Formats: sequence, C-alpha cells, structure tokens
Amino acid sequence: MRAIEYPEVSGTVTFRQALTVLRRRYLLILGMTLLGAVVGFFLASRTPATYQASAMIRLAGERQTLTGVEEGAPQLVRTADPLLSIIELLRSRAVAGVVVDSLSLQVTSRTPDFSREELTRVKVDPRTAGDSVQLVFGESEVKAQRAEREVTSAYGQLINLGVVQFAVSSRPAVETATLGIASREQVIDGLVAGLLISRRSETDVIDVRYIAQNPRTAQRIVNSTVEGFQTLNVQWARERSRRRREFLSEQLAQTDSMLARAQAELSSFRSRQQLASSRDALASQQTALLALDARREELDADRRTFTALLGRLKASDEASRTEALRALATSMAMADNPAIGGLYQQLLGYQARLDSMTTGPWRASANNPDVVQLKALSRTTENQLVQAVSSHVGALDARVDALGALRQRTGASMQVLPAMAEEEMRLSRRVDALATSADELRSDFQRARMAEAVEAGDIDVVALAPLPSTALLSGAVLKLAMGLFLGLMLGLVFAYVLEALNTSIRRPEDLEAVLHVPGLAVIPRITSGSRTGGSAFRKLLGNGKAGRQEVGSPLTGGQTFSIGIEAFRNLRTSLIWSDGGEALKSLVVTSAAPGEGKTLCAANLAVALAYDGLNVLLVDCDIRR
Repeated sequence: MRAIEYPEVSGTVTFRQALTVLRRRYLLILGMTLLGAVVGFFLASRTPATYQASAMIRLAGERQTLTGVEEGAPQLVRTADPLLSIIELLRSRAVAGVVVDSLSLQVTSRTPDFSREELTRVKVDPRTAGDSVQLVFGESEVKAQRAEREVTSAYGQLINLGVVQFAVSSRPAVETATLGIASREQVIDGLVAGLLISRRSETDVIDVRYIAQNPRTAQRIVNSTVEGFQTLNVQWARERSRRRREFLSEQLAQTDSMLARAQAELSSFRSRQQLASSRDALASQQTALLALDARREELDADRRTFTALLGRLKASDEASRTEALRALATSMAMADNPAIGGLYQQLLGYQARLDSMTTGPWRASANNPDVVQLKALSRTTENQLVQAVSSHVGALDARVDALGALRQRTGASMQVLPAMAEEEMRLSRRVDALATSADELRSDFQRARMAEAVEAGDIDVVALAPLPSTALLSGAVLKLAMGLFLGLMLGLVFAYVLEALNTSIRRPEDLEAVLHVPGLAVIPRITSGSRTGGSAFRKLLGNGKAGRQEVGSPLTGGQTFSIGIEAFRNLRTSLIWSDGGEALKSLVVTSAAPGEGKTLCAANLAVALAYDGLNVLLVDCDIRR
C-alpha cells in the first residue's frame, strides 16, 4: 500500500488561481481600469496641443561639382559617415545660436492669451538674461516697461528698451501682458534638445523636425535651422577656400622666388663655363676625340706606307725603285701633296722622252748629249721626288704628333666635363621641379579662388517645413494609455490584496492547507433528472442554468457514467489504496452540521464499494433523527 501524500502548499500563484481571482474580482478590476482611463483622459485634455514641423535636406555635393575641389578631411574618408557628420553639425550650438539670434527666441510670452507671434522686428542683446517686460495695451498705443525704463509707442512702431526692441503690430485681446527674456545659452540648450534629426535609410536625405505648441513657431524654427545651416555651410566652405587660397598664394610666391634663384644659378653656371650646355659640350668633345683618334690612325697608316715607299725609293736596286714609283702613283699622296704629284709627272715625262730616244730603229746612242741630259734630269727629278716623299713623311710625323698632343688636351678637358654636366643636370632638375611645382600651385590657386567665389555649399534644402495644420496626438494618447495601464495594474493589485486578506475556504487546497490532512476526492453537487415545480419556476425566472449538465450518483442505478459516479469511484479507490486500506473494516462519515451531505456520501460510497464486490453494511447513526 502506498502512503497518502500531503499536498505541498507553495507561495506561487498558478494560472488557474489567477483566473479564479479575475473571475471573482472582475468588477473591481474593471472599475479601477475605467477610473485610470478617466484620469488619463482628464490629464490629456489638460495638455496643450502640440504641432510638429518637418523639413528635408540632402547632401548634394554641388560645391564640389562646381569647383572640382574636395574640401573634406582626407584622413576621415574611410572612417567618418558624411551624413552623421551633418546631423551632428545640425545639432551644434553654432547652428542653434544662429536660429536663436535670427528669430529672437530669447523673448517669450508669459501671458497665455498673448502670443509671441504678435511681436515684430524683435532684437535682443545676446548678453541679456533673466529680465522681463510689462506691456499695457491701450486704444492706439502700447506702454512697455522694463525695470525703471518706460516707453510708450503707437502700434506698429518700434519700442526700444535698450537690451530689447520690438514692435506690436496691433492691439491684442488682452489688456496687459508680460514678456520674459531668457538666457541665450539656456534657449540654445532647449533648442538643441528639441530638434529631432534623423536620416532616411539608404539615402542621402535628412529630416529635421521640431515640436512646439504654436504651429508657426515650429515652422519658423525648422526653416530657420535648415536655412541657417545651409548659409553656415556655404560660409564654412568659403572660409576654408579663403584660407587655402592664402596658403597657396604664400607657397606660390615662395616657389616663384626659389625658381628665379635656381634659373639664375643655372645661367651663371653656364656663363662661367662659356657653354650653352655641359651635356652638349661633353657630346661634342667625345665626337671630336673620336675624330682625332680616327684621323691619327689614318695619318699613322699613311706615315707607315710612305716610310716603306721612301725606303724602297732609296734602294740601289732599279727594280725596287721602279716598283716604289708605281706604288707611289696609286697612293693618296698624289692628291694630297701637289709637289709630289708634279715631280712624279715630271719624272714620267723625262722617262717617256728617254725611252723614245733610246728605243726603236732610229734610237740614239748612249753618248748622245740629249740622252745624257735626259738621264741627268731624270736622276735629279727622282732625287727631288725622294726628298719630297721624305718631307711628306716628316709632315705626317708632325701631324701625328700634333694630333696626339690635341688628343691629350681633349682627354684632359673631358675629365672635367662629367662633373660639370652633373652639376648642370642637378641645377636643371631643380629648375624643372620648381617649375612643375609652381605650375601645380598656380592651378590649385586658381581653383581655390574659384571655390572662394562660388556661393554654393554641399547641402540642398529639398523642402521647407509647411505650416502644421494638425495637432499631434502622441502626448494625449500616451497619457490615456498610461491611465488605462495604471488603472488595470491597480485593479489587479487590489484584487489580489483582497484575495490575500480573505481567509474563507473556497478550494480543496485551502482546506488541506488549514487541516493538514489530504483530500481523498471532491464530490460535486448531486442533481436528479426530476425537478419540482419550484425549481422549474426558478428556471423560468432565470435563476437556473438551462444548459447545465445533471450530475448523477451510484444510487440512481440507471446511469453507468456520470461526474458524480466517477467522484465516488475515486473516493473508493483512494480509500482502498491508502495506508491500511486492506485492513479497513469500518468507516465513519460525519460532518460539523446537518444537511451537509453525510447520508448522501455514505450511501453512494456504500453502493460504489458494493459494485466492487465487497459486502457492505450501511448503518444510519444519526440519533437526532
């Protein structure tokens, strides 16, 4: 047999218990919710209406398109988001200060029925703070008083109170009004906190919004903000261009001065060396040196040739001399040296005459005076030709020596020319670099001047804020929703507090917790199929439930299944399977008061046990009956 387990009583609330509390206390919860809704509606009705104005701007990059100059910070291109930078600039105190000064937002109306919009041409000293102006409106004039100063002026005329001046366009509906002058920094703080700036996803468009109780004030603030920021954007860009132009102007002046000095140094160097260009001089010297070497080799070859011919001409062998003369006839000396050519031609003439006289059938004898004379002339001419060739060889030697000396001088001068060429190249490169830098600076300077003159920024105002015509409901709806929520929460809290303070027993668990005994079963209310006239009459009156299911009991005998039968079967099973259930022989059913169902429970339990095959004796021990 298993022991009967006592249920544990925990401090948690189950969903069924919470649902039971809601069902029993729904009127309280509903009443508190309605009360919270009434309070929220009252607070919402007391809240003044607010209006939201919205303008739209975009990052267009028009200035960069017009000038071709990228004026952003190059080192931040990879890390900074331009749209986020613009949003932060829109929220800056500089932009807010421009708006405050342009709209004179330091002046506010402390009289509810007098609008700040009724003032025109308002100007405030930015240093003024914590002051007030009293206005008294007459039929045709207005009286303004600040501290000890009092000014009376007609409507539409300017009222000057020193730190503040304004004009009242027409007589308002109130007799008096009070104007407050707040601190400029305080107004800027409020404006920065009230501006709502957001970017549209995946676009270069930014929305600027502002919420105010006066729709015209909201419109003016938003439009002044975007227009002031656009103006400041142009001013900042032109200021950057001006600083860039001044910097480039200084750099250009320095570069031009350095270029002039470098050109002067290059000209002075070429003047000292008496050369137009060291590189040209080096090239010409190299060419001349090659020509000298070639000429010297040519003369040296001629010298060797004529030296050999001279030796053969001086030989005693007639045949060698004749062969040398023939070689001499084909040499270049015949053209280069007219003396050698003339002597050779003269020698050939003598030999031809001698041959004509000493040959043939009519030849003369060897002693013929003409023959003797011709032979003497030939020898003399040949000797002169040998001397001429010898002189020519000497001339060749002298020319070769002169070319050698010139070669030495040219080589010595060429040793200096590379250093001169390198120095000239260095000076030329410096001049070229400075000229290139000057051209680039001059081009940048022209672009900077053009950028400074362009009155366009990178921000375009896509749409200014129109005058809001519909008040926002967000504040009223929020207060109404908060009232409903707080009323519901208070109703739930009160309901559970009342449930916690109620000590009556309404559930089987409550009974088990109080008596510390387990519950064996829950017996529902037993109803039969027949009804009395009273019950039918109560049904007609609406006290009964037409669709309620009848709960039978084992005593009816006609039913095999019902909620009541199953309840008594559960009771029977719990008793049998409890500790000592097999040894259970007698069972007492009792209650604290009559009419609580003792007889019904005892009789139906007896029938349930009998259905299980047990022998049951039911004894009625109610001695009072």
